[in-house]
Amino acid sequence: MIVNANETQISFIEEIGNILNKEKKINVSTKEKLNFLFIKYCLASLNIKEIEVEYVKKNKNILGAYFPDKNKIMLNLNAINKNYPIDAFTTISHELRHCYKTNEKDIKKDFDVYNKSGYPLDNFNSFLFSILDIKHINLRNYYYTSKKERDARDFSIENVRFFCNMLFLTNEKNTLAHKWAKKSLKKIEKFKKKEEKNITEHSNMFNKHIKL
Repeated sequence: MIVNANETQISFIEEIGNILNKEKKINVSTKEKLNFLFIKYCLASLNIKEIEVEYVKKNKNILGAYFPDKNKIMLNLNAINKNYPIDAFTTISHELRHCYKTNEKDIKKDFDVYNKSGYPLDNFNSFLFSILDIKHINLRNYYYTSKKERDARDFSIENVRFFCNMLFLTNEKNTLAHKWAKKSLKKIEKFKKKEEKNITEHSNMFNKHIKL
């Protein structure tokens, strides 16, 4: 499915608010509509013209993925299909942030220049994965603490927080959209604290492996 953004961010916020207030409850159909409109909201936020979206049902440990060669994101319905869409919305924001960073027009590439390795890693690719695997090092620590992953996670949290805050402010008290946004704001704060804890744990594990 190809999705494009042909409206503004605020128009998508209004559409989502209208859907919540009209339908009065959150069922499977509502979740699908919310996810679809939030994808459009993120495209408008990041100034991305279009993206291919594939919905799959896989192991719950996999939330989503971005495939730059296909300009496509994959979303795992088994993992993100919840009433309060912190997992869905942060995953959508995360993968589209990867798309945005991959296609940044102002990236300058230097050829035949050696860049000294450092920590945290800028990127985590398959070649690096194979090298580290030989060393029997916990590869997830490198992946999780890489600069690009940290950037995508930080963006996703702030993007969802801003969206929920706008939804909260633009809908009347006691409406479903207002209540839903209020609960989601609380959940995104908990999600942020969990992410901060995870990055500390993975960084500590990385340092432990280096000492070994």
